[in-house]
Amino acid sequence: MRIAICEDEEKMQTDLKGLITTWAKSKETNTEIKCYSTGEDFVSDWSETYFDLAFLDIEMGKLSGLDVAELIRKSDQNMLIVFATNHRQHALKGYDVNAFHFLIKPIQEELLLPVLNKAYSIWESSQNEYLLISSGSEQIKILCRDISSISQYNQMAKVNTNDGVHDYRITMDELEKTLPKYFVRCHRSYLVNLNKVDRILKDDLLLYDGSRVPVSRSNAKQVKDAFARLYTEI
Repeated sequence: MRIAICEDEEKMQTDLKGLITTWAKSKETNTEIKCYSTGEDFVSDWSETYFDLAFLDIEMGKLSGLDVAELIRKSDQNMLIVFATNHRQHALKGYDVNAFHFLIKPIQEELLLPVLNKAYSIWESSQNEYLLISSGSEQIKILCRDISSISQYNQMAKVNTNDGVHDYRITMDELEKTLPKYFVRCHRSYLVNLNKVDRILKDDLLLYDGSRVPVSRSNAKQVKDAFARLYTEI
């Protein structure tokens, strides 16, 4: 699991790295931690380095944690982002960039550990969750976390991913039973990955890539409840 810490206070950066290192040893998991003192340094490295989890200080210099998160979300909707801030009111802004959680400084170990545990659980499950799609004589392995939505016409499902659209002969009912719990049936003919949803509108869902997925009246409450649970269960 690759973790980034972007924090301009040296002591805070060192303390947070120490807490994460201790947690990683207790989990017996291989964790790589990289630290950055400015948003600019993080963005420069991030363009060539993939992170599963990032701790961002909201109140940095020229490029704030929120600025960094907005840049991340233009191309990466999967990275888990945790904001650290001295002021609770700043936390509300983080929902615009699909923040995973918020921590008030100084970060307390008893509040950090549940966040790390859930982030690890999400990361671990994402390594094993995939669809195996037959295409002619080939089989394509698609990670579930890379799927944004699935639509169906007759018995053919169209699986929308980061790399394009794949056809899959399967029913929506079968898919719904197969996919992880962060997928929800938003319409009779649509399933959506809630991790890819930017906001819930009146009749549809706006995804981070700018596309929209319809929501039927009968599924609206189910979608809203599932979306709320996804970001409050820590």
